[in-house]
Amino acid sequence: MRKQELIAGVGVLSLLLLLIVGCGGGGNGGGNGGGTGTSVTATITGAAFVAVQDGKTGAWQRLSGSGPDYNFNVTATDGRYSIAWVCEGTKLQVNIIHTTTAETTSIAARCPTSATTITASGTVQGLNSGQTALVSIGSQTQTVSTNGGSFNLTLLPGTHDIIAVRFGASGPNKVWLRRNVTINSNTSGLSIDFNQPDGTVVRVFDVSAGTLTVAGADPSETVSSQISLQSSGRFSLLGLGSFTATYPLFPAGILEAGENFRIVADTDAQRGEVRGLNSLPNSLSITLPTLFNSLFDFTSAGALTFTVRWSAYTENPVRGYRLTLGGDQQQRNWHILITTGWLGSDTQYTTPVLNTLNGWNSTAWDIQRGRPVNASFTVLVSSNSVQQLLEYERTGIAPTGFQLRFATRSVILTP
Repeated sequence: MRKQELIAGVGVLSLLLLLIVGCGGGGNGGGNGGGTGTSVTATITGAAFVAVQDGKTGAWQRLSGSGPDYNFNVTATDGRYSIAWVCEGTKLQVNIIHTTTAETTSIAARCPTSATTITASGTVQGLNSGQTALVSIGSQTQTVSTNGGSFNLTLLPGTHDIIAVRFGASGPNKVWLRRNVTINSNTSGLSIDFNQPDGTVVRVFDVSAGTLTVAGADPSETVSSQISLQSSGRFSLLGLGSFTATYPLFPAGILEAGENFRIVADTDAQRGEVRGLNSLPNSLSITLPTLFNSLFDFTSAGALTFTVRWSAYTENPVRGYRLTLGGDQQQRNWHILITTGWLGSDTQYTTPVLNTLNGWNSTAWDIQRGRPVNASFTVLVSSNSVQQLLEYERTGIAPTGFQLRFATRSVILTP
């Protein structure tokens, strides 16, 4: 083994929808189901290749059938198993999950597709001198700073909430909210008017200001903070900031059943926290997680594998770790989730060799030697269960009481 590292700056942690695991699933697809052991169901849509491993050191086996439904049995007495699938396309992904039957027996994933984007545009009325409006449709936002000014947002087709928050010198003072708007094609002429009366279809209401403060960042880190209104399937941003952010305090009677708030504070070093709250307090304070140290190695000859070693993290309970490998010069990315149940007492992990499996496309799917590799290793800390963390990754929705803290070590390797 040899080691070659260079500290790399990477973007904000993207927990959403790289690996998607959740409740439900099942089906009548191929696999090694029907024997003894614990049954695991997997629904993986659009995968070019799916394989499983029974136990921590068992042989990998490709699952038969064209999917998206697969069944297989885990016979290992400790319940450990792994599943890998490949998503081809413009952003090739190799995805691997190492977990246990005690943590989840149901896997669901959908490979990314090249979805067509649309635009939604309109104007904002009801801004006085010195006031601005933050207009949000889903995760897309734009600030409008003049009365009658326009917005133009690019988003995916679907059902969205349209939210506009008016800010003055003392922070947010009014909210315009229209829920469940279906936008499936380019849409223009949307009108947001803070002076219109409150109604049942469009809610317009006065708010006071709350403040989020983020502490614990290094001088070299860039901090990002977000406050969102969310439901079971949608979210829209209410406030954005850095070390501080202001957000609207909703009066009683505005939230509908199933709605709550999501707070995200993180840095460009992928260190931060996610919370789900049923209401927003007058003030919130988040101290970023402590730094996470780990060492990266790779094999210098033979099959290329990567090994990560780490020491016990200062925060707990640790639910798992995420390893990512790839980057633009690789033109492929590996996303690996390793739960603490699967690891046991181990404090190191080595990537599996899959290119001996029938049907594996080594040229297209393996990490290639001689090219820089962006590598990052993230610790996931939460009092929530592994299943709840995986459900958050699947949906991006943080239910009330949800909390996830994460910290990442990132390097550039050239194997």
